[in-house]
Amino acid sequence: MKINILGTKVHVVLVFLGTLCVLLLFGCIGVISWGGWKMNQQDAALAHLSNLKNLNETLQEETEKLSQKVENLNEKSQNETKKLSSQLENLNEKLQEETEKLNQTIQLIQKFKAFLFNEQCNYKECLPCQTGWIYFSDSCYLFSNVERTWDGSRWFCQNKSADLVVINNQQEQEFIYGNINTNKLYWLGLRNYGRYVNSVLEMD
Repeated sequence: MKINILGTKVHVVLVFLGTLCVLLLFGCIGVISWGGWKMNQQDAALAHLSNLKNLNETLQEETEKLSQKVENLNEKSQNETKKLSSQLENLNEKLQEETEKLNQTIQLIQKFKAFLFNEQCNYKECLPCQTGWIYFSDSCYLFSNVERTWDGSRWFCQNKSADLVVINNQQEQEFIYGNINTNKLYWLGLRNYGRYVNSVLEMD
Protein backbone atom coordinates (compact mmCIF):
# COMPACT_ATOMS: atom_id res chain seq x y z
CA MET A 1 0.00 0.00 0.00
CA LYS A 2 1.48 3.26 -1.10
CA ILE A 3 0.82 6.51 0.72
CA ASN A 4 0.66 9.61 -1.45
CA ILE A 5 3.05 11.77 0.56
CA LEU A 6 3.00 14.62 -1.92
CA GLY A 7 -0.76 14.87 -1.84
CA THR A 8 -0.73 14.81 1.94
CA LYS A 9 1.79 17.59 2.07
CA VAL A 10 -0.18 19.66 -0.37
CA HIS A 11 -3.29 19.09 1.66
CA VAL A 12 -1.55 20.13 4.86
CA VAL A 13 -0.18 23.25 3.16
CA LEU A 14 -3.60 24.14 1.87
CA VAL A 15 -5.15 23.65 5.29
CA PHE A 16 -2.42 25.78 6.84
CA LEU A 17 -2.85 28.47 4.23
CA GLY A 18 -6.61 28.39 4.69
CA THR A 19 -6.24 28.70 8.43
CA LEU A 20 -3.74 31.51 7.98
CA CYS A 21 -6.11 33.31 5.63
CA VAL A 22 -8.92 32.91 8.12
CA LEU A 23 -6.74 34.29 10.88
CA LEU A 24 -5.64 37.16 8.68
CA LEU A 25 -9.26 37.85 7.81
CA PHE A 26 -10.23 37.91 11.46
CA GLY A 27 -7.21 40.08 12.17
CA CYS A 28 -8.21 42.53 9.45
CA ILE A 29 -11.76 42.55 10.70
CA GLY A 30 -10.50 43.15 14.23
CA VAL A 31 -8.18 45.93 13.08
CA ILE A 32 -10.96 47.50 11.05
CA SER A 33 -13.38 47.21 14.00
CA TRP A 34 -10.82 48.66 16.40
CA GLY A 35 -10.08 51.48 13.98
CA GLY A 36 -13.78 52.19 13.64
CA TRP A 37 -14.17 52.15 17.40
CA LYS A 38 -11.22 54.54 17.80
CA MET A 39 -12.64 56.81 15.13
CA ASN A 40 -15.99 56.77 16.89
CA GLN A 41 -14.22 57.65 20.13
CA GLN A 42 -12.36 60.47 18.40
CA ASP A 43 -15.57 61.74 16.86
CA ALA A 44 -17.28 61.59 20.24
CA ALA A 45 -14.31 63.38 21.83
CA LEU A 46 -14.36 66.04 19.11
CA ALA A 47 -18.11 66.47 19.53
CA HIS A 48 -17.68 66.76 23.31
CA LEU A 49 -14.83 69.25 22.80
CA SER A 50 -17.01 71.25 20.44
CA ASN A 51 -19.81 71.25 23.02
CA LEU A 52 -17.37 72.40 25.67
CA LYS A 53 -16.17 75.23 23.43
CA ASN A 54 -19.76 76.30 22.77
CA LEU A 55 -20.54 76.11 26.47
CA ASN A 56 -17.40 78.13 27.26
CA GLU A 57 -18.39 80.79 24.73
CA THR A 58 -21.89 80.90 26.19
CA LEU A 59 -20.47 81.23 29.68
CA GLN A 60 -18.16 84.02 28.55
CA GLU A 61 -21.09 85.88 26.98
CA GLU A 62 -23.17 85.46 30.13
CA THR A 63 -20.22 86.56 32.23
CA GLU A 64 -19.80 89.69 30.10
CA LYS A 65 -23.52 90.43 30.40
CA LEU A 66 -23.41 89.98 34.15
CA SER A 67 -20.30 92.17 34.38
CA GLN A 68 -22.07 94.88 32.37
CA LYS A 69 -25.11 94.62 34.62
CA VAL A 70 -22.92 94.86 37.72
CA GLU A 71 -21.14 97.89 36.25
CA ASN A 72 -24.46 99.55 35.45
CA LEU A 73 -25.71 98.82 38.96
CA ASN A 74 -22.52 100.27 40.43
CA GLU A 75 -22.93 103.43 38.32
CA LYS A 76 -26.57 103.75 39.38
CA SER A 77 -25.59 103.14 42.97
CA GLN A 78 -22.87 105.80 42.77
CA ASN A 79 -25.28 108.27 41.17
CA GLU A 80 -27.92 107.59 43.81
CA THR A 81 -25.29 107.94 46.52
CA LYS A 82 -24.20 111.29 45.07
CA LYS A 83 -27.82 112.46 44.88
CA LEU A 84 -28.50 111.38 48.45
CA SER A 85 -25.27 113.01 49.63
CA SER A 86 -26.20 116.24 47.85
CA GLN A 87 -29.71 116.17 49.33
CA LEU A 88 -28.30 115.46 52.77
CA GLU A 89 -25.82 118.32 52.40
CA ASN A 90 -28.62 120.69 51.36
CA LEU A 91 -30.73 119.57 54.29
CA ASN A 92 -27.81 120.10 56.64
CA GLU A 93 -27.26 123.60 55.26
CA LYS A 94 -30.95 124.44 55.65
CA LEU A 95 -30.90 122.98 59.16
CA GLN A 96 -27.86 125.10 60.04
CA GLU A 97 -29.55 128.21 58.65
CA GLU A 98 -32.74 127.51 60.59
CA THR A 99 -30.69 126.78 63.71
CA GLU A 100 -28.82 130.07 63.33
CA LYS A 101 -32.09 131.95 62.88
CA LEU A 102 -33.54 130.22 65.92
CA ASN A 103 -30.45 131.05 67.96
CA GLN A 104 -30.66 134.68 66.83
CA THR A 105 -34.33 134.78 67.83
CA ILE A 106 -33.51 133.31 71.25
CA GLN A 107 -30.71 135.83 71.71
CA LEU A 108 -33.04 138.68 70.78
CA ILE A 109 -35.70 137.45 73.17
CA GLN A 110 -33.13 137.11 75.94
CA LYS A 111 -31.60 140.53 75.18
CA PHE A 112 -34.84 142.51 75.00
CA LYS A 113 -37.31 141.97 77.78
CA ALA A 114 -40.01 143.74 75.77
CA PHE A 115 -39.53 141.61 72.66
CA LEU A 116 -42.76 141.62 70.62
CA PHE A 117 -42.84 138.32 68.80
CA ASN A 118 -45.87 139.02 66.58
CA GLU A 119 -44.59 142.40 65.42
CA GLN A 120 -40.90 141.58 65.07
CA CYS A 121 -41.06 138.09 63.57
CA ASN A 122 -42.33 136.85 60.25
CA TYR A 123 -42.39 133.37 58.77
CA LYS A 124 -38.66 133.58 57.90
CA GLU A 125 -36.83 135.47 60.62
CA CYS A 126 -37.05 137.79 63.62
CA LEU A 127 -35.83 141.38 63.54
CA PRO A 128 -34.16 143.08 66.51
CA CYS A 129 -36.57 146.03 66.34
CA GLN A 130 -40.16 146.71 65.41
CA THR A 131 -40.89 148.08 61.94
CA GLY A 132 -39.81 151.73 61.66
CA TRP A 133 -37.50 151.55 64.66
CA ILE A 134 -33.69 151.92 64.45
CA TYR A 135 -31.28 149.52 66.15
CA PHE A 136 -28.28 151.05 67.93
CA SER A 137 -26.04 149.76 70.71
CA ASP A 138 -28.35 146.95 71.85
CA SER A 139 -31.41 149.22 71.90
CA CYS A 140 -34.22 150.21 69.54
CA TYR A 141 -35.15 153.84 68.87
CA LEU A 142 -38.23 155.39 67.29
CA PHE A 143 -38.07 159.02 66.12
CA SER A 144 -41.70 160.07 65.81
CA ASN A 145 -42.76 163.18 63.93
CA VAL A 146 -46.19 163.17 65.58
CA GLU A 147 -46.58 165.98 68.16
CA ARG A 148 -47.69 164.72 71.58
CA THR A 149 -47.49 165.82 75.18
CA TRP A 150 -44.84 164.32 77.41
CA ASP A 151 -47.44 162.05 79.02
CA GLY A 152 -48.88 161.17 75.62
CA SER A 153 -45.41 160.43 74.26
CA ARG A 154 -44.54 158.23 77.20
CA TRP A 155 -47.85 156.41 76.98
CA PHE A 156 -47.23 155.83 73.26
CA CYS A 157 -43.78 154.41 74.02
CA GLN A 158 -45.03 152.20 76.83
CA ASN A 159 -47.77 150.93 74.58
CA LYS A 160 -44.92 149.75 72.30
CA SER A 161 -43.21 148.04 75.25
CA ALA A 162 -40.66 150.88 75.36
CA ASP A 163 -40.17 154.21 77.15
CA LEU A 164 -38.84 157.69 76.56
CA VAL A 165 -35.11 157.69 75.90
CA VAL A 166 -32.57 158.48 78.61
CA ILE A 167 -29.23 159.53 77.13
CA ASN A 168 -26.39 157.75 78.91
CA ASN A 169 -23.28 158.72 76.93
CA GLN A 170 -21.84 160.85 74.13
CA GLN A 171 -22.21 158.11 71.50
CA GLU A 172 -25.91 157.81 72.19
CA GLN A 173 -26.24 161.62 72.12
CA GLU A 174 -24.57 161.74 68.69
CA PHE A 175 -26.72 158.90 67.37
CA ILE A 176 -29.92 160.64 68.49
CA TYR A 177 -28.80 163.99 67.08
CA GLY A 178 -28.04 162.34 63.73
CA ASN A 179 -31.57 160.97 63.42
CA ILE A 180 -33.79 163.87 64.53
CA ASN A 181 -35.25 166.87 62.75
CA THR A 182 -33.43 169.83 64.30
CA ASN A 183 -36.39 172.09 63.63
CA LYS A 184 -38.53 170.21 66.14
CA LEU A 185 -38.53 169.52 69.86
CA TYR A 186 -38.35 165.99 71.24
CA TRP A 187 -39.30 164.61 74.64
CA LEU A 188 -36.74 162.81 76.80
CA GLY A 189 -37.29 160.66 79.85
CA LEU A 190 -34.86 161.60 82.65
CA ARG A 191 -34.60 159.69 85.90
CA ASN A 192 -34.61 161.64 89.16
CA TYR A 193 -34.45 159.43 92.25
CA GLY A 194 -36.23 156.57 90.56
CA ARG A 195 -38.95 158.58 88.80
CA TYR A 196 -39.33 160.27 85.41
CA VAL A 197 -39.43 164.06 85.18
CA ASN A 198 -40.80 166.26 82.38
CA SER A 199 -37.87 167.21 80.08
CA VAL A 200 -37.31 168.45 76.56
CA LEU A 201 -34.35 167.73 74.25
CA GLU A 202 -33.32 170.96 72.56
CA MET A 203 -30.78 170.98 69.71
CA ASP A 204 -29.14 174.09 68.26
